[in-house]
Amino acid sequence: MKDQLLLLAVAGLTLVLGACSTVIVPQAESYSITQGSLWDVVSEDGVVHYQALVDSPFLIEREYEEIKGKSPDSHPEEFPREEDRLAYWLNAYNISAIYGVVKNYPIKSVRDHQPFSLFSLIPGGGFFAAQKFSYGGEKMSLYRLENKIIRKRFKDPRIHFGLNCASRSCPNLSPKPFRGSSLERQLDRLTRDFINSPKGVQINHEAQEIRVSAIFDWYEEDFPDGILNYVAGYYENREALKRARELGYELKFLSYDWSLNGPRGI
Repeated sequence: MKDQLLLLAVAGLTLVLGACSTVIVPQAESYSITQGSLWDVVSEDGVVHYQALVDSPFLIEREYEEIKGKSPDSHPEEFPREEDRLAYWLNAYNISAIYGVVKNYPIKSVRDHQPFSLFSLIPGGGFFAAQKFSYGGEKMSLYRLENKIIRKRFKDPRIHFGLNCASRSCPNLSPKPFRGSSLERQLDRLTRDFINSPKGVQINHEAQEIRVSAIFDWYEEDFPDGILNYVAGYYENREALKRARELGYELKFLSYDWSLNGPRGI
């Protein structure tokens, strides 16, 4: 009996030691931009305090230098997951837009930046097409970054609600940088917040219109199942939207406010 108890004790100890020797190491964040002081000047409702960045330019310069140093194209081994790559490019766009405003401040709108360029003949072309930013050694405009990198490589309509063009009618700038590990949650939240905001979707019963952001008009091809079908997946007042569609309300696009997304009155 004593021998049997001893054997049982030895077997139990072996199991415990075996379990303890199995160490579960959590997966490290592959790509993660520093959540530095830059994000302290972005309010929860997406307002960017540009004057604070002009007064302390190192806040934005530090973030820009980080995205400038390495990109998924120049250092692919550091961005192994698609979520890491998309998080980088979304951060790159948003940080570059802020950096572009600070470098040209004071301006009241991104359309005020008009360098000597043919692109400046197009409203906003000076800011989005003429300016060049560097990502892992490659220079490109915000226009190219959005359309030739982000939209082309990542077929996800939610990217339009993660990008911020430094203007009031844009989806709110995320109060935190994008991270691969939380990208799904971040994009879902930003998409839902925008669609349920007055600058995303409005139902006007008097005019019998469903008014949506011009973003849906400009990038309609990115919503292959239809604009209203996409909106319906996120719009919280589903009954109101369903009723409006059944009654044949006309789809209209809201005018776009290109004024800077800084504090009002400044």
